[in-house]
Amino acid sequence: MSKQNIDEDIKKLISSRSISWDIDKLILKENIEKLLICNPHNARHIMLELNQILKGFGIENVRSTHANDKYWGKTIALYVNLGDTYDLTIVYDIFQEIDGTSVHINSWGEWFEETENYGK
Repeated sequence: MSKQNIDEDIKKLISSRSISWDIDKLILKENIEKLLICNPHNARHIMLELNQILKGFGIENVRSTHANDKYWGKTIALYVNLGDTYDLTIVYDIFQEIDGTSVHINSWGEWFEETENYGK
């Protein structure tokens, strides 16, 4: 996701959730922008804030047997669990494999299918 697409992607995400557009849009945008430029060690904290805004069910890890990072271990991504594999959500791609960006507004299921095409 590029910074230019944030407003459009946030609009899609908020319309898929029952949250207030006026107030939460600004907080959501601010946190996504922080996530785009954050030190990866701060990503979990920001994702927890996004989970609260989106009224999610927590932050989940996506793991791969191919990953072996000193900090992240086998975790390749974090996402806000919104209940279903194909619900629109925020995915933080730790290794930025798809499109060179770390933040994706997509379902984690679709994100995972895309990563398979990139050989993760």
